Amino acid sequence: MTMSNGTTQRLQFKPRKATLENRPDAPEGGWKFLIPKGSCKVTATSKGDPQLIIPHKLVEALDEKNDVFQGSQVAQRVIFFDEADPERLRASNMSKDRLRHLCTAVDVEFADVYPTEINDASSFDALIKALEGTQGTCWTVHTSRQMDGGEMVTDTEIRYREPKAGLVTKGAADDDNDERPSKMAAGSKSKKGASRR
Repeated sequence: MTMSNGTTQRLQFKPRKATLENRPDAPEGGWKFLIPKGSCKVTATSKGDPQLIIPHKLVEALDEKNDVFQGSQVAQRVIFFDEADPERLRASNMSKDRLRHLCTAVDVEFADVYPTEINDASSFDALIKALEGTQGTCWTVHTSRQMDGGEMVTDTEIRYREPKAGLVTKGAADDDNDERPSKMAAGSKSKKGASRR
């Protein structure tokens, strides 16, 4: 690097190793988190839907093996889909539930702060004001997805209920299962239908 006085200075870096793949923002585990003041951002998706990025500062690890990640941040993204579009209604419900669970975790009344009319970024002011500065408990889980080029990427997702031990944490794509009737319910329904014949 050439200095303003014409001398050359050799840059020195702390030695490090790197990998080719993206690594998760945080390990899986439980955390006490804080939503820092002034940190939430309103943006738009590539399809023009408003979205709220809500950073979670991982203040305290519930498992000491994750202590080294204390102070790092992961973000919760909530997209506000157009509920008038029937193809986006399910996605809207899932996103709304994600925000509802966050509100419960930080003792914010969801119904009081959810923007029912969105015109511009100021439509989110009450929600952001209510969330920033709050604290709660969350769990980080890893989910994998395939990029367009075939590369697998691991994402860090935030949950507000502890994942059950021994069970795979449900991803967003698995939420369809909640709407299916159980085998017992389906079986009892068919028996009831058969008895009417």
